Formats: sequence, structure tokens, C-alpha cells
Amino acid sequence: TELGWSLFAGFTAAAESQLMSHNWPGNIRELKNVVERSLYRWGDPISPVNEIVIDAFRSPYSGPDNNKPEYIVEQQPDSTSTQCLTALDFSQRMADMEKRLVADALKENGHNQRRTAEALGLSYDQLRGLVRKYALSNRKRMS
Repeated sequence: TELGWSLFAGFTAAAESQLMSHNWPGNIRELKNVVERSLYRWGDPISPVNEIVIDAFRSPYSGPDNNKPEYIVEQQPDSTSTQCLTALDFSQRMADMEKRLVADALKENGHNQRRTAEALGLSYDQLRGLVRKYALSNRKRMS
């Protein structure tokens, strides 16, 4: 109904098999989201949905979804070996980059948090949250 289709043609046997064989580590909302995402990306109300899109971040132009996680392989600058990055490495690197970005912006703006928030395109409250999260305040609390 949300897509403006008068009827739903259903799923192909392959799509139903993919839905039935998935582990579903989330809950029923995950299933609902996958079905809605698959319908939206399929875009054809007349033919049955043949492709189930489980990964919300997979580009619709990248081909079939094989539901296997992709790992980033990074070449070390001082070494010829490669290493796989785990999700934890990714999260830590993103946190480090975020902290460095906020710290640099604070320094550029003389630690004025309102100007820093504007420079970063954040609300004042968002910046305050990041300053607390990364302990970037240059004030010392009195005990």
C-alpha cells in the first residue's frame, strides 16, 4: 500500500528460500525491514520479488546479495603484509578519527564550543556530548 501498488505479486521460490534460510539474529522487526527494503528495491509490482536485500548498506547497483560480510583488506605502509580489519578495528578507528576531528576543531576555535559546533555543522548539544564522550574539555573540575 505504501508503494501505491494495487496488488503484491509475492516472492519467487528462490527469494522465499533465502528468507527461510536466514538466521534472523534480530527480531520480527528485522524481517519486516528486510521485506520492505526488498520490495522497495525490486520496484516492480507485477512480477514476484526475486532478490532479498538483507544488508541495508549494500548498494542496489552492486549485484546479488550473497549475505556474506565483506572484510576490508588494508596494505600496511611499512610492510608488504596485509591484514583483515574486524568490526572492532573499524569502530575504534572511527572513534579515533571522530575524537581527533573534534579536538582539532576545538583548538581551531579557541575551545569555544558554540563556534566549534557551528564549524562542524553540529548542534551545541551534539558537540557537548562528543566533548564528554572523549573527555576533551579543557576545564578541570574541582573536587
